[in-house]
Amino acid sequence: MKIYGIILGLLCPLHFVCAAEANFQSNLNTWRTQNQVTSVVISTENLSKNEVVTYASGATTLHGKTPVTANSLYGVGSISKTFVAATILQLQEENKLKLSDPLGDYLPQYPRWKSITLQQALNMTGGIPNFTESPKFKPMVRKNPQKLIPPQDFINIAYSMRDYFAPGQGWHYSNTDYYLLGLVIEKVTGQSLETVFTQRFFKPLHLNHTFYSPEFYSKAVAAQMAHAYRDGQDVTNFNAGLYGPAGGMVMNSHDLLVWTHALLTPGIVLKQSSFNQLMTTVPVPPNPPKPAGAQYGLGIYSLDMKGLGMVWYYAGVIDGYTSTLMWIPAKNTIIVAQLASWTNGHFEVLFPNQPLIHKVLAECCGS
Repeated sequence: MKIYGIILGLLCPLHFVCAAEANFQSNLNTWRTQNQVTSVVISTENLSKNEVVTYASGATTLHGKTPVTANSLYGVGSISKTFVAATILQLQEENKLKLSDPLGDYLPQYPRWKSITLQQALNMTGGIPNFTESPKFKPMVRKNPQKLIPPQDFINIAYSMRDYFAPGQGWHYSNTDYYLLGLVIEKVTGQSLETVFTQRFFKPLHLNHTFYSPEFYSKAVAAQMAHAYRDGQDVTNFNAGLYGPAGGMVMNSHDLLVWTHALLTPGIVLKQSSFNQLMTTVPVPPNPPKPAGAQYGLGIYSLDMKGLGMVWYYAGVIDGYTSTLMWIPAKNTIIVAQLASWTNGHFEVLFPNQPLIHKVLAECCGS
Protein backbone atom coordinates (compact mmCIF):
# COMPACT_ATOMS: atom_id res chain seq x y z
CA MET A 1 0.00 0.00 0.00
CA LYS A 2 1.45 3.36 -1.01
CA ILE A 3 1.24 6.20 1.51
CA TYR A 4 0.95 9.59 -0.10
CA GLY A 5 0.09 12.93 1.38
CA ILE A 6 1.12 14.70 4.52
CA ILE A 7 1.70 12.29 7.38
CA LEU A 8 3.83 13.99 9.99
CA GLY A 9 5.97 15.68 7.41
CA LEU A 10 6.46 12.82 4.92
CA LEU A 11 7.24 14.23 1.50
CA CYS A 12 4.82 13.87 -1.41
CA PRO A 13 6.11 12.25 -4.59
CA LEU A 14 4.93 15.01 -6.89
CA HIS A 15 5.08 18.79 -6.43
CA PHE A 16 1.51 19.44 -7.61
CA VAL A 17 0.19 16.73 -5.29
CA CYS A 18 2.12 18.33 -2.43
CA ALA A 19 0.66 21.74 -3.20
CA ALA A 20 -2.92 20.49 -3.24
CA GLU A 21 -2.50 18.44 -0.10
CA ALA A 22 -0.65 21.21 1.69
CA ASN A 23 -3.58 23.50 0.95
CA PHE A 24 -6.04 21.00 2.41
CA GLN A 25 -3.78 20.49 5.43
CA SER A 26 -3.74 24.23 6.02
CA ASN A 27 -7.53 24.41 5.74
CA LEU A 28 -7.87 21.50 8.15
CA ASN A 29 -5.63 23.23 10.69
CA THR A 30 -7.74 26.37 10.41
CA TRP A 31 -11.00 24.44 10.72
CA ARG A 32 -9.77 22.59 13.80
CA THR A 33 -8.73 25.79 15.55
CA GLN A 34 -11.91 27.65 14.69
CA ASN A 35 -14.07 24.77 15.94
CA GLN A 36 -12.01 24.25 19.11
CA VAL A 37 -11.32 20.62 18.27
CA THR A 38 -8.32 19.16 20.10
CA SER A 39 -7.26 16.85 17.28
CA VAL A 40 -8.45 15.39 14.01
CA VAL A 41 -7.15 12.65 11.70
CA ILE A 42 -8.56 12.04 8.21
CA SER A 43 -7.53 9.27 5.81
CA THR A 44 -8.71 8.60 2.28
CA GLU A 45 -8.01 5.51 0.23
CA ASN A 46 -8.35 5.27 -3.53
CA LEU A 47 -8.87 1.54 -3.99
CA SER A 48 -8.24 1.69 -7.75
CA LYS A 49 -4.78 3.17 -7.27
CA ASN A 50 -4.04 1.57 -3.88
CA GLU A 51 -3.18 4.99 -2.52
CA VAL A 52 -3.77 6.30 1.00
CA VAL A 53 -3.56 9.96 1.98
CA THR A 54 -3.66 10.90 5.66
CA TYR A 55 -4.00 14.33 7.25
CA ALA A 56 -3.48 14.91 10.95
CA SER A 57 -3.94 18.10 12.94
CA GLY A 58 -3.62 18.84 16.62
CA ALA A 59 -1.99 17.20 19.60
CA THR A 60 -2.72 14.14 21.69
CA THR A 61 -3.57 16.36 24.67
CA LEU A 62 -5.08 19.80 25.12
CA HIS A 63 -2.28 22.37 24.72
CA GLY A 64 0.16 19.47 24.34
CA LYS A 65 3.06 19.24 21.90
CA THR A 66 2.88 15.59 20.82
CA PRO A 67 1.13 15.55 17.43
CA VAL A 68 -1.58 13.04 16.64
CA THR A 69 -0.86 10.57 13.85
CA ALA A 70 -2.59 7.85 11.87
CA ASN A 71 -1.65 5.56 14.79
CA SER A 72 -3.52 7.56 17.43
CA LEU A 73 -6.51 5.77 18.93
CA TYR A 74 -9.98 7.34 18.97
CA GLY A 75 -13.30 6.13 20.26
CA VAL A 76 -15.38 5.07 17.27
CA GLY A 77 -18.76 4.98 19.03
CA SER A 78 -21.53 3.37 17.03
CA ILE A 79 -19.17 2.14 14.33
CA SER A 80 -18.84 -0.70 16.86
CA LYS A 81 -22.29 -1.78 15.68
CA THR A 82 -20.83 -2.82 12.33
CA PHE A 83 -18.84 -5.53 14.13
CA VAL A 84 -21.98 -6.76 15.88
CA ALA A 85 -23.89 -6.91 12.59
CA ALA A 86 -21.04 -8.74 10.85
CA THR A 87 -20.90 -11.29 13.66
CA ILE A 88 -24.63 -12.01 13.51
CA LEU A 89 -24.41 -12.47 9.75
CA GLN A 90 -21.42 -14.80 10.06
CA LEU A 91 -23.27 -16.87 12.67
CA GLN A 92 -26.14 -17.16 10.20
CA GLU A 93 -23.69 -18.36 7.54
CA GLU A 94 -22.60 -21.03 10.03
CA ASN A 95 -26.23 -22.09 10.59
CA LYS A 96 -26.05 -21.12 14.26
CA LEU A 97 -28.95 -18.68 14.02
CA LYS A 98 -31.22 -16.96 11.48
CA LEU A 99 -32.09 -13.30 11.09
CA SER A 100 -35.74 -14.32 11.25
CA ASP A 101 -35.28 -15.79 14.74
CA PRO A 102 -37.22 -13.95 17.46
CA LEU A 103 -35.32 -12.49 20.39
CA GLY A 104 -37.46 -14.63 22.67
CA ASP A 105 -35.57 -17.72 21.48
CA TYR A 106 -32.39 -16.35 23.06
CA LEU A 107 -33.49 -13.83 25.70
CA PRO A 108 -36.70 -15.08 27.32
CA GLN A 109 -36.08 -12.75 30.26
CA TYR A 110 -37.53 -9.92 28.14
CA PRO A 111 -40.96 -11.34 27.20
CA ARG A 112 -42.34 -8.03 25.92
CA TRP A 113 -39.76 -8.16 23.11
CA LYS A 114 -40.01 -11.89 22.41
CA SER A 115 -41.49 -11.53 18.90
CA ILE A 116 -38.94 -8.96 17.65
CA THR A 117 -36.60 -10.64 15.18
CA LEU A 118 -32.84 -10.38 15.09
CA GLN A 119 -33.15 -8.55 11.78
CA GLN A 120 -35.51 -5.99 13.31
CA ALA A 121 -33.04 -5.45 16.14
CA LEU A 122 -30.23 -5.01 13.61
CA ASN A 123 -32.08 -2.46 11.47
CA MET A 124 -33.82 -0.81 14.43
CA THR A 125 -37.38 -1.49 13.32
CA GLY A 126 -38.38 -3.44 16.44
CA GLY A 127 -39.57 -0.45 18.46
CA ILE A 128 -37.25 -1.18 21.41
CA PRO A 129 -36.60 1.99 23.48
CA ASN A 130 -33.14 3.55 23.48
CA PHE A 131 -31.86 3.52 27.06
CA THR A 132 -29.57 6.50 26.41
CA GLU A 133 -32.69 8.61 25.88
CA SER A 134 -33.97 7.85 29.36
CA PRO A 135 -33.59 10.65 31.96
CA LYS A 136 -32.12 7.97 34.24
CA PHE A 137 -29.11 7.31 32.01
CA LYS A 138 -26.81 10.32 32.45
CA PRO A 139 -27.29 10.64 36.23
CA MET A 140 -26.52 6.92 36.56
CA VAL A 141 -23.25 7.04 34.64
CA ARG A 142 -22.00 10.43 35.86
CA LYS A 143 -22.75 9.92 39.53
CA ASN A 144 -19.82 7.55 39.78
CA PRO A 145 -17.90 7.44 36.47
CA GLN A 146 -15.47 4.85 37.81
CA LYS A 147 -18.21 2.34 38.61
CA LEU A 148 -18.77 -0.61 36.29
CA ILE A 149 -22.44 -1.00 35.41
CA PRO A 150 -23.67 -4.37 34.06
CA PRO A 151 -25.23 -4.26 30.55
CA GLN A 152 -28.42 -5.72 32.00
CA ASP A 153 -28.91 -2.53 34.05
CA PHE A 154 -29.09 -0.46 30.87
CA ILE A 155 -31.37 -2.96 29.18
CA ASN A 156 -33.60 -2.85 32.24
CA ILE A 157 -33.85 0.93 31.88
CA ALA A 158 -35.11 0.41 28.32
CA TYR A 159 -37.49 -2.31 29.47
CA SER A 160 -39.06 0.14 31.92
CA MET A 161 -39.72 2.58 29.07
CA ARG A 162 -42.62 2.46 26.64
CA ASP A 163 -41.92 0.79 23.28
CA TYR A 164 -41.80 3.20 20.37
CA PHE A 165 -44.07 1.15 18.11
CA ALA A 166 -45.11 -2.40 17.30
CA PRO A 167 -42.36 -4.53 15.67
CA GLY A 168 -41.88 -3.64 12.03
CA GLN A 169 -44.10 -0.55 12.19
CA GLY A 170 -41.46 2.18 12.26
CA TRP A 171 -37.81 3.07 12.74
CA HIS A 172 -36.10 4.57 15.78
CA TYR A 173 -32.42 4.61 16.69
CA SER A 174 -31.81 2.38 19.69
CA ASN A 175 -28.54 1.41 21.34
CA THR A 176 -30.53 -1.13 23.33
CA ASP A 177 -30.94 -3.24 20.17
CA TYR A 178 -27.21 -3.83 19.99
CA TYR A 179 -26.86 -4.56 23.69
CA LEU A 180 -29.44 -7.30 23.19
CA LEU A 181 -27.66 -8.57 20.09
CA GLY A 182 -24.42 -8.66 22.06
CA LEU A 183 -26.07 -10.96 24.60
CA VAL A 184 -27.36 -13.15 21.76
CA ILE A 185 -23.84 -13.47 20.33
CA GLU A 186 -22.40 -14.44 23.70
CA LYS A 187 -25.15 -17.00 24.26
CA VAL A 188 -24.77 -18.59 20.83
CA THR A 189 -20.96 -18.69 20.86
CA GLY A 190 -20.40 -19.31 24.55
CA GLN A 191 -17.67 -16.65 24.40
CA SER A 192 -17.30 -13.03 25.45
CA LEU A 193 -17.77 -10.37 22.79
CA GLU A 194 -14.15 -9.36 23.22
CA THR A 195 -13.05 -12.91 22.36
CA VAL A 196 -15.51 -13.19 19.47
CA PHE A 197 -14.38 -9.93 17.87
CA THR A 198 -10.71 -10.79 18.38
CA GLN A 199 -10.99 -14.24 16.81
CA ARG A 200 -13.28 -13.29 13.94
CA PHE A 201 -11.96 -9.86 12.96
CA PHE A 202 -9.06 -8.35 14.90
CA LYS A 203 -6.57 -11.20 14.32
CA PRO A 204 -7.55 -12.31 10.78
CA LEU A 205 -7.60 -8.73 9.47
CA HIS A 206 -4.53 -7.68 11.49
CA LEU A 207 -6.48 -4.94 13.25
CA ASN A 208 -3.66 -4.53 15.73
CA HIS A 209 -4.87 -1.14 16.91
CA THR A 210 -8.53 -1.99 17.47
CA PHE A 211 -9.77 -2.74 20.96
CA TYR A 212 -13.05 -3.70 22.58
CA SER A 213 -13.59 -3.92 26.30
CA PRO A 214 -16.65 -4.44 28.53
CA GLU A 215 -14.98 -2.22 31.14
CA PHE A 216 -12.22 0.38 31.37
CA TYR A 217 -9.42 0.19 28.84
CA SER A 218 -5.98 -0.83 30.02
CA LYS A 219 -3.29 1.77 30.66
CA ALA A 220 -1.46 0.50 27.57
CA VAL A 221 -4.49 1.24 25.38
CA ALA A 222 -5.26 4.56 27.07
CA ALA A 223 -1.66 5.67 26.48
CA GLN A 224 -2.22 5.41 22.70
CA MET A 225 -5.43 7.46 22.67
CA ALA A 226 -5.86 11.00 21.51
CA HIS A 227 -7.29 12.68 24.59
CA ALA A 228 -10.86 13.87 24.56
CA TYR A 229 -12.46 16.56 26.69
CA ARG A 230 -15.96 17.46 27.79
CA ASP A 231 -16.43 20.93 29.27
CA GLY A 232 -12.69 21.11 29.86
CA GLN A 233 -12.56 17.77 31.69
CA ASP A 234 -10.41 14.95 30.32
CA VAL A 235 -12.74 12.04 29.55
CA THR A 236 -10.19 9.84 27.78
CA ASN A 237 -10.16 7.10 30.39
CA PHE A 238 -13.86 6.48 29.86
CA ASN A 239 -15.75 3.42 30.96
CA ALA A 240 -16.12 1.57 27.67
CA GLY A 241 -18.63 -0.69 29.36
CA LEU A 242 -21.12 2.17 29.31
CA TYR A 243 -21.24 1.90 25.53
CA GLY A 244 -20.62 -1.83 25.22
CA PRO A 245 -21.53 -3.47 21.89
CA ALA A 246 -23.33 -0.28 20.86
CA GLY A 247 -20.21 1.88 20.90
CA GLY A 248 -17.33 0.73 23.09
CA MET A 249 -14.51 0.27 20.55
CA VAL A 250 -11.40 2.33 19.93
CA MET A 251 -9.50 2.21 16.65
CA ASN A 252 -6.86 4.11 14.74
CA SER A 253 -7.22 5.53 11.24
CA HIS A 254 -5.38 2.66 9.53
CA ASP A 255 -7.53 -0.03 11.12
CA LEU A 256 -10.70 1.87 10.34
CA LEU A 257 -9.71 1.95 6.67
CA VAL A 258 -8.92 -1.77 6.68
CA TRP A 259 -12.19 -2.65 8.42
CA THR A 260 -14.30 -0.53 6.06
CA HIS A 261 -12.71 -2.17 3.02
CA ALA A 262 -13.06 -5.68 4.47
CA LEU A 263 -16.66 -5.27 5.57
CA LEU A 264 -17.83 -3.67 2.33
CA THR A 265 -16.05 -6.07 -0.03
CA PRO A 266 -17.99 -9.33 -0.43
CA GLY A 267 -15.84 -12.39 0.18
CA ILE A 268 -13.60 -10.95 2.89
CA VAL A 269 -15.79 -10.67 6.00
CA LEU A 270 -19.15 -11.66 4.54
CA LYS A 271 -20.34 -13.90 1.74
CA GLN A 272 -22.23 -12.20 -1.08
CA SER A 273 -25.63 -13.28 0.28
CA SER A 274 -24.83 -11.86 3.73
CA PHE A 275 -23.43 -8.69 2.17
CA ASN A 276 -26.71 -8.24 0.31
CA GLN A 277 -28.59 -8.50 3.60
CA LEU A 278 -26.22 -6.05 5.28
CA MET A 279 -26.98 -3.49 2.57
CA THR A 280 -30.76 -3.97 2.48
CA THR A 281 -32.07 -0.71 3.91
CA VAL A 282 -35.18 0.84 5.39
CA PRO A 283 -36.07 4.56 5.40
CA VAL A 284 -34.92 6.70 8.31
CA PRO A 285 -37.36 9.41 9.48
CA PRO A 286 -36.07 13.02 9.40
CA ASN A 287 -33.96 13.63 12.49
CA PRO A 288 -31.74 16.75 12.25
CA PRO A 289 -28.81 17.16 12.36
CA LYS A 290 -28.59 13.69 10.79
CA PRO A 291 -28.75 13.76 6.96
CA ALA A 292 -32.19 13.90 5.39
CA GLY A 293 -32.98 10.99 3.09
CA ALA A 294 -30.71 8.49 4.84
CA GLN A 295 -31.56 4.78 4.89
CA TYR A 296 -30.43 2.16 7.42
CA GLY A 297 -29.29 -1.38 6.71
CA LEU A 298 -27.90 -3.86 9.20
CA GLY A 299 -25.65 -1.54 11.15
CA ILE A 300 -24.81 0.86 8.32
CA TYR A 301 -26.39 3.90 6.66
CA SER A 302 -26.78 4.80 3.00
CA LEU A 303 -27.28 8.24 1.49
CA ASP A 304 -27.74 9.32 -2.13
CA MET A 305 -25.38 12.28 -2.53
CA LYS A 306 -25.26 14.69 -5.46
CA GLY A 307 -22.40 13.92 -7.82
CA LEU A 308 -21.45 10.77 -5.92
CA GLY A 309 -24.45 8.49 -6.10
CA MET A 310 -25.08 6.10 -3.23
CA VAL A 311 -22.67 6.54 -0.32
CA TRP A 312 -22.44 4.11 2.61
CA TYR A 313 -21.42 5.45 6.00
CA TYR A 314 -21.58 5.34 9.75
CA ALA A 315 -20.77 8.19 12.11
CA GLY A 316 -20.13 7.09 15.69
CA VAL A 317 -20.28 9.42 18.69
CA ILE A 318 -19.39 8.96 22.36
CA ASP A 319 -18.18 11.35 25.06
CA GLY A 320 -15.52 13.53 23.47
CA TYR A 321 -15.06 11.44 20.33
CA THR A 322 -16.55 11.36 16.85
CA SER A 323 -15.49 8.96 14.09
CA THR A 324 -16.90 8.25 10.66
CA LEU A 325 -16.39 5.79 7.84
CA MET A 326 -17.58 6.32 4.27
CA TRP A 327 -17.48 4.20 1.14
CA ILE A 328 -18.16 5.89 -2.20
CA PRO A 329 -18.57 3.05 -4.75
CA ALA A 330 -18.74 5.42 -7.75
CA LYS A 331 -15.27 6.70 -6.88
CA ASN A 332 -13.97 3.42 -5.44
CA THR A 333 -12.86 5.46 -2.46
CA ILE A 334 -13.01 5.07 1.30
CA ILE A 335 -12.89 7.98 3.74
CA VAL A 336 -12.40 7.71 7.48
CA ALA A 337 -12.22 10.63 9.88
CA GLN A 338 -11.74 10.84 13.64
CA LEU A 339 -11.65 13.73 16.06
CA ALA A 340 -11.61 14.53 19.74
CA SER A 341 -13.35 17.21 21.77
CA TRP A 342 -16.04 18.95 19.79
CA THR A 343 -17.64 22.02 21.37
CA ASN A 344 -21.14 23.18 22.21
CA GLY A 345 -22.66 19.77 21.60
CA HIS A 346 -21.73 19.72 17.91
CA PHE A 347 -21.30 15.94 17.72
CA GLU A 348 -22.47 15.97 14.09
CA VAL A 349 -19.28 17.52 12.66
CA LEU A 350 -18.32 14.32 10.80
CA PHE A 351 -21.76 13.52 9.38
CA PRO A 352 -21.77 13.38 5.55
CA ASN A 353 -23.93 16.51 5.32
CA GLN A 354 -21.45 18.67 7.24
CA PRO A 355 -18.95 21.21 5.81
CA LEU A 356 -15.78 19.35 6.82
CA ILE A 357 -16.82 16.13 5.08
CA HIS A 358 -17.91 18.14 2.02
CA LYS A 359 -14.37 19.54 1.88
CA VAL A 360 -12.88 16.06 2.17
CA LEU A 361 -15.13 14.79 -0.60
CA ALA A 362 -14.12 17.69 -2.81
CA GLU A 363 -10.44 16.97 -2.12
CA CYS A 364 -10.52 13.24 -2.79
CA CYS A 365 -13.48 12.78 -5.13
CA GLY A 366 -13.88 16.08 -6.93
CA SER A 367 -17.41 16.47 -5.56
